[in-house]
Amino acid sequence: MRFRPTLLLSSVAVLLTACDQPVTAPEASVPVSGITALPSPLSQAAPNAILGEEVTWQGLDVRTLASGSGDLQAFLAATNLELAAMGAGVAIEKAEWFGLASDVNEIRVVFANDRTLRLPSHWIPGDPRRGGAGLDLTQASFPFFQLATGVASSDLIPTEGIVDAAFGTWNALQCSPMKTRKVAVAPGVFPSAILSVPGLVNDPFAADIATIGWLPGAIFELIGGPGFRENVLGVTFTFSFVDENGNPTDIDRDRRTDTALAEIWYNDDFQWAVADLGPFDPRIDVESVVLHEVGHALSMDHFGRLTLHVTRGGVRVQASPRAVMNASYIGTLRDPLGTDVATHCSNFANWM
Repeated sequence: MRFRPTLLLSSVAVLLTACDQPVTAPEASVPVSGITALPSPLSQAAPNAILGEEVTWQGLDVRTLASGSGDLQAFLAATNLELAAMGAGVAIEKAEWFGLASDVNEIRVVFANDRTLRLPSHWIPGDPRRGGAGLDLTQASFPFFQLATGVASSDLIPTEGIVDAAFGTWNALQCSPMKTRKVAVAPGVFPSAILSVPGLVNDPFAADIATIGWLPGAIFELIGGPGFRENVLGVTFTFSFVDENGNPTDIDRDRRTDTALAEIWYNDDFQWAVADLGPFDPRIDVESVVLHEVGHALSMDHFGRLTLHVTRGGVRVQASPRAVMNASYIGTLRDPLGTDVATHCSNFANWM
């Protein structure tokens, strides 16, 4: 796994219920041991710290690895140990997760009340540690995992164009010179800092923001424990640079750590759709979730108060304010609203 020496995984934002050229995938005739949720060289060095579970997914024999408890904090701690042993300069600082409007037990239930708005880390334009990419942030998708399962297992939804559309939606906001630009992942490269696939070389710096794609729910359960497989729609990992002592850097002195890269996963155990859906529809609109996760990759945090109201007429969800970056998925929303726009603009208005 190729790393630059000064990285810190500083923020994990989890949504709970909430390339121009193809990448060379493993040949069908070559045995595939599967996706590994911890760096494979260290898995061999510390086998007692690893739990393996076999699942079958999209024709692959998938082995997911995690700490034995199936607990998110334990997984993140185990990942820190593995990455430290590799000398990768990576450590997990924060995990952030949020849930879907469900399980109504009271007449009025407040299940989210967030006013954070911005992540504690942020990108620096033309940061030489990212290769001096100019004012653009680059984004890439790993095409091999860009199919989401619909209502039927045979109903596969191509997602790469939808991902590109979500990036385009944020690009369309006119308050900032910052734009994301799509780049191709080189053949034989897997753009992840956390997962590995046999036969592919890891390069987490293939793009600033890497959409890994739609992955089996077993990975989410093994890293987060019971309930994650059923409740986690997507996760965005934000990495920050650290200095030679392992401390996160702030070279532009904006009181936010310096973002190095971001990595996005989606949970393929859900019934994904491309439709205008309400808050209690069992299907999940692809673009709404992608727009939210891309927001995290662009330094936005959760905000808004979400409340369930139970009346004789049924159940409704009230969001104050309604926003793409609300802390739970409550139906189709494909356009940034007022607070989304204001936060994005505050993040990037001085981008130069």
